[in-house]
Amino acid sequence: MAGTTTQETLYDVGDLIRIRFESRVNEEEISPQNELTDPTDLILKIKEPDGTISTFTFSESPTTIIRSSLGKFYYDFDITQEGRHYYKWNATGVAQSSEEASFKVKDSQFV
Repeated sequence: MAGTTTQETLYDVGDLIRIRFESRVNEEEISPQNELTDPTDLILKIKEPDGTISTFTFSESPTTIIRSSLGKFYYDFDITQEGRHYYKWNATGVAQSSEEASFKVKDSQFV
């Protein structure tokens, strides 16, 4: 539809958001259906507006990345800063892939 724009969801400082990731087999000869599978390793990096980068690894114990089912993972992130946040998932193994995105946190009069 011409003239239609997608509006980005804006979050508030203090929100707890769920960052999701799906891991799928990449190789056609292994899985022609591109089915969900667990990666060998899974790393999530989050860059906050002040430049702080936090790294989370699924294989660590205890882990903060949660496996909800085969090939489906999430991380609950507690927002503490205003501005643009970036995150990147990296998976290895037969499900090797990378996914990068961002979200915006509104300015607050109370921070």
